Amino acid sequence: MPDNLIICWSLAEGELDEGIAKAVAELGEAVELLPSVWHVASSYRAGEAAERIRSVMDPDSALLVVNASSDELGWFNLAEGERLQGIWDHTAGRTH
Repeated sequence: MPDNLIICWSLAEGELDEGIAKAVAELGEAVELLPSVWHVASSYRAGEAAERIRSVMDPDSALLVVNASSDELGWFNLAEGERLQGIWDHTAGRTH
């Protein structure tokens, strides 16, 4: 049974998101909810999905993947990424 991924990104200046949208759509059944915000029913874990999408992104772009089914995060270039991960893990009762 696929998991529910919420995927959103912020592009580096001048980057177009066609390649990103294609990479997201390849993860499973995908629906664009808002500009740069998608829901995907996917068999990929959050980190795996983030790695696949990140491979087609500009290194200065930011990405967040939330697996709403398994309570996981995957992210790149988020200014508050470490803080988010800490809060996320704390509320889930996990420690690193």
